[in-house]
Amino acid sequence: MNQLTLCPVRKNAAFTLIEVILASSLSLMTTVVMMSFFIASSKMAVESTLRSRAEMEGRLLRSYLVTDIRSACGIDDSFKSFTAGPDTLILKLPAVNESNLPIDSSSKFDRIVYHPANKNGTQVMRTIIPDAASSRRAESRAISSSTNRNLNITGMYQALPDARGAYCIYYQFASSQDAGQKTYIAPAAGSVRLRNRA
Repeated sequence: MNQLTLCPVRKNAAFTLIEVILASSLSLMTTVVMMSFFIASSKMAVESTLRSRAEMEGRLLRSYLVTDIRSACGIDDSFKSFTAGPDTLILKLPAVNESNLPIDSSSKFDRIVYHPANKNGTQVMRTIIPDAASSRRAESRAISSSTNRNLNITGMYQALPDARGAYCIYYQFASSQDAGQKTYIAPAAGSVRLRNRA
């Protein structure tokens, strides 16, 4: 009678070398996939933050610019050391008292000047030059320095009459955020009608 002989089962069985190598390679592949997913999501978060900063600074500049243009009663070709040009805009606003009401809208004016902060033109400065009788405070600051020093904003302005003879100020600017090998740019352009040109 033929009897089948079975291998005896060892009580202290250990993993074989092949089983250890297979388990190690599976856990290594799982770890590599998870790490690459984490690194990719971290890069996307950083890129999103940089893009948001560029867009936020562009919105801030647009907000200041539109508000100032709508408050202006005219533009100047030159004032003190500033000369209007494609990158310099000189707005004339009525001087105001402590209650923020116009003092004399025919002879007392404050100026708000948008100009490059440096020779490279990588930042836009907003300079307020009040009349001696005005309660408006003098101020000069780079628009893009409010949140991030590495953010560059460049601007161009042009004042032209529209079909009705009213002056429109056309603006075009781009805020850019440099991040190593990539640069994120948020361009903006538009126009705002000046109430009248004095």
